[in-house]
Amino acid sequence: MNKVKAYGKMIEMFITKMTSPEIGQFRLEISTFRIILERARTSHPSLIKFTLTDDCKIVNNLKDNEGSIEALTVFLQKSIDFISSLIGEDMARDIIASSMKEDLTRLSEKLRGESDLVRSFPEPFSTLLTDAIELKKGSSDHEEILELFQEVYQAYLKDLSTHTDLSAFKLKLSILREKHDLIKYVELNKANYLEIDKERWASATKNEVKEALAAMFNSMVGLSTFLLGKEEALKKATRVFQYYFDGKDRILENYDMMNDILEGSLYKKISTGIGELDSKMRGGIPNGASLLLISPSGIERDLFISGLLKNGLNNGSSAMMVVSKEPPRTIRMLLRSNDLHPDDLEDSGRLRIIDWFSWRGERIIGVERDGHALKSSKILSNLGIAINKGLRELTFSSNKISIVHIIGPATNIFEFNEVYNFVQRLRAKFKDNDMASIFILETDSLSKEMESRLLEVFDGTLIIDKSMEDGKFKREIAIRSLSGIDFDANPIPFFIRDNLIIPEITITEEDLHKKGHISKNKKRTMKKDTRQPSTHKDEEIIILSTRSRVKDEIVTGPKIGKIPEEEKKVINKKRKITKPKKEGPPTVKPIVKLKVKRGKMKKKDDGTQEKMKKSMDSIDLGSHEGTPEDILKEAIDTINDLLDIETDLTKDAVTLKVHRKKIK
Repeated sequence: MNKVKAYGKMIEMFITKMTSPEIGQFRLEISTFRIILERARTSHPSLIKFTLTDDCKIVNNLKDNEGSIEALTVFLQKSIDFISSLIGEDMARDIIASSMKEDLTRLSEKLRGESDLVRSFPEPFSTLLTDAIELKKGSSDHEEILELFQEVYQAYLKDLSTHTDLSAFKLKLSILREKHDLIKYVELNKANYLEIDKERWASATKNEVKEALAAMFNSMVGLSTFLLGKEEALKKATRVFQYYFDGKDRILENYDMMNDILEGSLYKKISTGIGELDSKMRGGIPNGASLLLISPSGIERDLFISGLLKNGLNNGSSAMMVVSKEPPRTIRMLLRSNDLHPDDLEDSGRLRIIDWFSWRGERIIGVERDGHALKSSKILSNLGIAINKGLRELTFSSNKISIVHIIGPATNIFEFNEVYNFVQRLRAKFKDNDMASIFILETDSLSKEMESRLLEVFDGTLIIDKSMEDGKFKREIAIRSLSGIDFDANPIPFFIRDNLIIPEITITEEDLHKKGHISKNKKRTMKKDTRQPSTHKDEEIIILSTRSRVKDEIVTGPKIGKIPEEEKKVINKKRKITKPKKEGPPTVKPIVKLKVKRGKMKKKDDGTQEKMKKSMDSIDLGSHEGTPEDILKEAIDTINDLLDIETDLTKDAVTLKVHRKKIK
């Protein structure tokens, strides 16, 4: 919300009332306020950009910052002081309160949640607005959003009624009542006015309100789609909705409606498909933003891109892919592997592939068409023409995504400055089309100097890193830069499973201790990948799974080797695995018995010593009675008396490295 515009609007309301004939004998002239404004400019010259017209309208070109708020406060305070000097402070307050009650009530709806701005207003405006906000807040749990939607519905229905008699919408309402109880308390009267019984809606949950409101609005848009076409219907609906909800995104977010209205077009950010990354970016990739993705070639990059496309296309976005290292058929195969249907998407105009690969093996003149794909010759200007055609062919969508993979291959053919200028023009083109874009660059494909220059072009940079550590791949994704957003730069470790990027989950030692998985005196590191048991003769690794999906699941390592007789220790283990159920992974229910025989020295009558054998009771791990965690802790405490144990608790497994103690 633009606070300076809101402040200026309130001053306009105030001056309009104070110069209106209805104010009575204390009516002021507009020239009086111009004199006061001129005096305020002596201490705040920025007010030269704030002027009054003869019909009491405000021309407000002030910047939206604290300095402008301070300047407007000085002007408003001087105006109030002047009126108070004429008629007295108490009477001035009464006149302002009585004459501006309705105006301040309407303004309070836009200022809800802007407590800092409300407090900046001089008295009596600060108190009057605060009282109006509190009164509005207590009137109904859902009244604010219902009133806004009612205005949106009414405006859209009025436009819709010029094309149809709305009988189809009335029929649709009757159908929706069977799915949503709240819609039973909505009527479209003879004057085509939509009436909502707010008292009946007041006790409903947020989710019930969200689903009912979204269902009605989307039904209206769906009806107008048949009359106007999808593109025109969505454009009209978006204009109406944004007019009434200007500066009120928090209400939609509070009801979690951003993705439920107009195919998510009101949500100004595009999800990457990785929740943890979206959270660090404060919601996802902003519309119109261009990001540079620096990544090694491989499955990590491919899955990130396909996941981004899948999430966007499934939520109504349109997408363009500019490829240079693989033919369009490979891209289509990648999309199919993620349950997308490229043929249908291309037929409907929601996907366009720009092919800058085929010129290496074919003779292409200018720009040629291959089905829905557009092939470009080697020349960058022709590639630009192909991209322009692709943009024009994309069907209307409020959210658009482009994936561009040309930087590395292009710099191997052309001078860096030529590629740099082309990328700049391309980035500006996408921004003009309000299209979020990801430009791909292979790790270490450019010199540090070139890469540094290239970073200046983009709104942000994402890094995918892949390295080998202890014989395993370590993968991370991080945000290096992101303009205009207070982002979290900490990398997100991830692994790959079922063609998906799965972020590792951080679990604190305190959380695990509360669940009984670890004792306080053990220090452990969280990882997601499960390590296999070692076969080294002097140490055995036991992996105890802590996955919450499978109750009591304990995966043990191999049988501990036979311990030498002289140490007098015998450890037996057994393992039992139940048959897997069809609907989920196999459940492992172990029966692990630990029998320990410990030697003890005893003096003979002749003064010599001999070893005595003392047996300890068996300990049953995973018995069907009792809590597995408690039994596990009891077993570990017993083992600690006999063996040196190093423990490593990953996100999937507890790893115990067991070393036999030497008997002295």
